[in-house]
Amino acid sequence: MTAARVRLAELEAAAASGAGPVSETVCENGSCVFFHVKALEDKGGSPDGTATTAFPAPPGNSGDLIRRLQTTLHDIATSLPLSKGDLSLVLPLMARSAMDVSGADRVSIWTLVEASGESPEHLECIAVEDRAKALSKADMPHLVAPAYSELLSSRSVIESADARSDSRFSELLEGYLIPHGITSTLDAPIHSEDRILGIISMERTSSGPRPWTLIDQAFSASLAEIASLAMETARQIEKSRSIVMQEEDKALILECVEDVVMHVSTDGRILWGNGAAAEAFRFDQSGSSGRGGEALVGAELPDCIGTLLRGMREDGIRGEEIEYPDGRFRFTSVSSMANRGGYVLIAHDTTERRYSARLHDATRRIIESGLTSMDTRTLYSEIHSIISEITTADNFYIAIYDGNSDLLSFPYYVDKYTPPPEPKKPGRGFTEMVLRGGRPLFLSESDIARYISEGQTELIGVLSHWWIGVPLTIEDRIFGVMAVQSYSGGAIDQKMKDALLTLSGAAALVIEKRRTEDSLKSSEARYRALAENAKDGILLITDGRIVYANDYMGEMIGLAASSLRNREFSSLISDSERDMVLDRYASRISGRQVPSIYETLLRKSDGTDVPVELNVSLIFDHGKPGLLAIVRDISDRRRTEDEKRMLDIQIQHSQKLESLGVLAGGIAHDFNNLLMGILGNAGLALMELPPESPVRRTIERLETAALRAAELTNQLLAYSGRGKFIVEPLNINLLIEEMANLLQAAIPKNIVLRLDLAHELDQIEGDATQLRQIVMNLIMNASEAIGDRSGVITLATGMTFVDKAYLSGTFIDEDLPEALYSYIEVSDTGYGMDERVRARIFDPFFTTKFTGRGLGLAAVLGIVRGHKGTVKVYSEPGRGSSFKILLPVIGRNQSDQPLDGEADLIGSGSTVLVVDDEETVRTVARLSLEKCGFQVLSAVDGREGVRIFRENADSIELVLLDMTMPHMNGEEAFGEMRRIKPDVKVILSSGYNEMDAAGRFAGKGLAGFIQKPYRPVDLIARVRAAISPDSALSFE
Repeated sequence: MTAARVRLAELEAAAASGAGPVSETVCENGSCVFFHVKALEDKGGSPDGTATTAFPAPPGNSGDLIRRLQTTLHDIATSLPLSKGDLSLVLPLMARSAMDVSGADRVSIWTLVEASGESPEHLECIAVEDRAKALSKADMPHLVAPAYSELLSSRSVIESADARSDSRFSELLEGYLIPHGITSTLDAPIHSEDRILGIISMERTSSGPRPWTLIDQAFSASLAEIASLAMETARQIEKSRSIVMQEEDKALILECVEDVVMHVSTDGRILWGNGAAAEAFRFDQSGSSGRGGEALVGAELPDCIGTLLRGMREDGIRGEEIEYPDGRFRFTSVSSMANRGGYVLIAHDTTERRYSARLHDATRRIIESGLTSMDTRTLYSEIHSIISEITTADNFYIAIYDGNSDLLSFPYYVDKYTPPPEPKKPGRGFTEMVLRGGRPLFLSESDIARYISEGQTELIGVLSHWWIGVPLTIEDRIFGVMAVQSYSGGAIDQKMKDALLTLSGAAALVIEKRRTEDSLKSSEARYRALAENAKDGILLITDGRIVYANDYMGEMIGLAASSLRNREFSSLISDSERDMVLDRYASRISGRQVPSIYETLLRKSDGTDVPVELNVSLIFDHGKPGLLAIVRDISDRRRTEDEKRMLDIQIQHSQKLESLGVLAGGIAHDFNNLLMGILGNAGLALMELPPESPVRRTIERLETAALRAAELTNQLLAYSGRGKFIVEPLNINLLIEEMANLLQAAIPKNIVLRLDLAHELDQIEGDATQLRQIVMNLIMNASEAIGDRSGVITLATGMTFVDKAYLSGTFIDEDLPEALYSYIEVSDTGYGMDERVRARIFDPFFTTKFTGRGLGLAAVLGIVRGHKGTVKVYSEPGRGSSFKILLPVIGRNQSDQPLDGEADLIGSGSTVLVVDDEETVRTVARLSLEKCGFQVLSAVDGREGVRIFRENADSIELVLLDMTMPHMNGEEAFGEMRRIKPDVKVILSSGYNEMDAAGRFAGKGLAGFIQKPYRPVDLIARVRAAISPDSALSFE
């Protein structure tokens, strides 16, 4: 063996002994070889030989260089960062040291990153040292070079004196070599046993291309071996850290679990235990209470567990009830398995599971009781018995609430002191609190006392130590309460709550089921009684035969109900209807759609037919399809329908009259707008004329005529259903004076009309139009009584006190009060009436005239009755007649006083907005208001009115608003204005009457209403009254 081989064997022995990688140059016979030796390990970490790298070394002066390189390699291999696997320190140290001892301008270390997702395999710099400038790995690019990466798999050093012209480096040329000025490179692969980890690259940049020596190559290969060792060391250290962390995590998890976990030695001593074990057994060596698993280490196994373990094999599971050191009993299952240091013992508390099993079994038994109990009382008793096995329930009751009767009953009540209460209305007891709240109630003795002292509930029976009540609920509907209470002390624990809450659901289910069954039985009895006593025939038909018929069906046909059973249904049908009825019967049985309700004829026992209505439903009787038929005798209905047909003809006639009424209403409305121009302009003219003007009387008559025309339109409105007369304070004298000319024109020339009006007359409350009708009817009646002869009609007014004796002689004596009455008396010099005629003159349709209708005096009596007045009649044959209308007074007429000159008509300078689609109405209103000092804005419809009001809302004091307009009617415009200015004052104006408007504007805060046509003075009075804060004309 040569000296070189001997030295190599020594180097291999040194590396295998754990000295780390060793390197040395050995020379013999004028040639030198550089050896680098490192130890190998198998997958288990055991020694597995060595690996040697050898390169020829130049002889002569290279010895110093080799020694420097060997020293550098030794320093790196034995450095502290390498032994700790700290790559962040060892790799920069390797790069810096290699650059210092070699001729390289730059040394870089790269890791090969495997492909992941969209990222390809690439080289990533993890350390770099440059002789000319400061560089960091962040300055280095990621190199994607598949062919170059494949070249590295040869695990050989890749040397290139001119890297830019070397085809092996073509992938790196543009991305790295040229940008970084690399001319020559020496790359040594860093590899493990099974894969390439990266490269260590020695590079030249300061001079042109130059070759690398064998010493450089050997040095770079050694550096790669050391880098591989460092990476493997780092991996092993990280793996060890991971294992330690996993163990710590496992220990932490075991500390968090609720089960008892202990490591027990073979001699029964505790080697380790988690916190749950310390909590469960509560002991340590000194006897003090231990908190945490450390307190258990070294302690003897508790007897409660040791006894259980001594009775089982090494591997097995046992479970039994064990008394824990805290005195509590738990059903505990214990499992153990052999381990190197003894046993691992796990104790699992199964108390709640076993308790849940008991609750589940109790629930099952309650449900079974609901199926097997003979009666409701037995069911309640069995529920009580089952609940008593789970929890304390000596004093127990069930309360049921019936919403229909609003009664709370106690069908089951077991109590030590209190007898079962009678059914009652819900009061203020705890049971009612559960019913109303829908939630369980758990009350201690102090809770009960507090509720009673605060007056929230009342004490029923003896005060208990605690009380529990849970609602009995089905589908969110509470129908009762199940309650338990105790008189012997103790406290409510969670088990009691859980038991009652759990079992109440099953109890509610079976109780409601039994109540439903009982209800069905009662319902069946009721329906049987209903069927037997129904006033409709009821038939149940199967296979074409009658299987049931009620008694009324037999009465309808004229046979006993029992004789109809098992009879062919077709035998009851009239011959003319049989085919149709049987066809529908067959269609319905087969599932086709046919009318379920139809009329037909049945044949009675006497051979006559009776019209009936059949209401047929498909049913199944013992699995067979059949029909349930309700048979109704419609003989009376047929007669009613004939009568209704005649009534429909009359209604059609009435509808024709109604159409005429609608037409009359439309004409009246439009005519009122026309009269507005006449009456308004007449009023304006009167305001302009001086009192002594000769034409003033003429215009006043024009105004009066226009007012009479307006009254006619009001009568048209009344006829159309749009008019309801207005009751207001009236002066009878003024009313008659206004009618004087009209009355004079209405009677023949041979009759003289005399007025005898009282000087002072109190006001009455009435409708002017109706009172005018009274006067006109009485005058016309008197005129007809005089006939063609000359005669006199006297129309008088006055006041008189009327007592009971006088009232008893009038035609209306409906408990009228003794009081002061105003009267209108119409006397004539006609033929008069005898007692027979006088007794019937107010009967409707009674008349003594050939062409009369007999409605005039009947209307008079109706109007007087509506005014809470009465009528006194004086008449004798040949001496004429006298009709005295007496009406109750309301006080002195204040309006008879003349207006105080122009002062009453002077406005306040306020701005009024007039909104009307009629030009004439707008003009009259504007002129009337401007005449009295008001500022007036006008609009042609509701839309323009709202716009003008929005622009001038602050200055507009009042709005005169028409009700019927295009684009936007008065009601809509009123709403918009109220939104702009909530306190706006609005007077509604309409050709229809005030009562018609009231229904549409009730409660909306109108300031007043004025009906067209109106006089300027009436308009001004209404406007001033609405603006005045003391106005009483608010319209709700």
